[in-house]
Amino acid sequence: MSRSPHILAFLLAPGSPDSLPLRLQSLGRHDQTHIYRPKGIPHGQLLWSSEGNGHFEFPEAGEFSLPAGCALYLPGDMPHEYSPRNGPWLLSFLSFEGPAAENIARSCGMLPCTPFSLGEAEGVLRSGLEEMWLDIQQGAEEAERRYSSRLYSMLLAAGEAALASRAPLKPDEYPLKGRNTPAGTAPADLALRQALRLLDQHYTEQLDMSNLARTVGYSVQHFQRIFKQACGMSPYVYLQRMRLHRSLEWLMEEPLLSVREIAARLGWEANYYIRVFREHFGMAPGQYRRTGEHAKSPPHHPEEEEG
Repeated sequence: MSRSPHILAFLLAPGSPDSLPLRLQSLGRHDQTHIYRPKGIPHGQLLWSSEGNGHFEFPEAGEFSLPAGCALYLPGDMPHEYSPRNGPWLLSFLSFEGPAAENIARSCGMLPCTPFSLGEAEGVLRSGLEEMWLDIQQGAEEAERRYSSRLYSMLLAAGEAALASRAPLKPDEYPLKGRNTPAGTAPADLALRQALRLLDQHYTEQLDMSNLARTVGYSVQHFQRIFKQACGMSPYVYLQRMRLHRSLEWLMEEPLLSVREIAARLGWEANYYIRVFREHFGMAPGQYRRTGEHAKSPPHHPEEEEG
């Protein structure tokens, strides 16, 4: 595929706001000028500096710079102002909406109005943006669901980068990708890597955090403290989010699976899964699936009516 131009003009994505739980609304990359939005905009945005440096101001969150290779998540209806800083500023953006959009963006790990370094995730965002931009420009049909899936993957990648930026590890050493441990790594970092690998390998099982702490050589209290410092959340919350995000994929990619079967895969009771899912994403799993269905509906599962 030929590369897209350096500048990607603003494009609206096809579809209606409520057609999917998470829907791409618009995207682009351009030389950014001054923007002042005292009432914000109605949809969320992921913004990142491709070249140059930008200056952001928020009435409540203060002000900061966004240099090249850095990004931020901007929630809907958030008042803001931004402009180039010390020369031209090439800004890339994805705008998204949908009934579960805000909850999905937050649960991926990005704090609102908080800049973070993208690291390797910048390549994921760049290629995703360019491919979807070309697709929309060429008038691809029935691609809305594909854009939603790609957008979700990009938000996950950005969320991992945001978590890495808050960790005491270097981004290229961050354990979420399962990399081998470099020589000279501190014992706490070794323990975190081992713990994250175990969580990734056994997230469908009934994991006891005290056993996990002992396995990596720490007391429960100390393990929870260093884990939260590195990942921005407790091991329990991390495991819960991992399970919920995996269930999102099963809901949309395996329509033959009932909500009860998905809950069982996660090691949860169905009612508990439905309640936790609703708390995180603003809707029950059955509703999420129905909202994102194609015209061809999957088989009906009576227990999904619980959600």
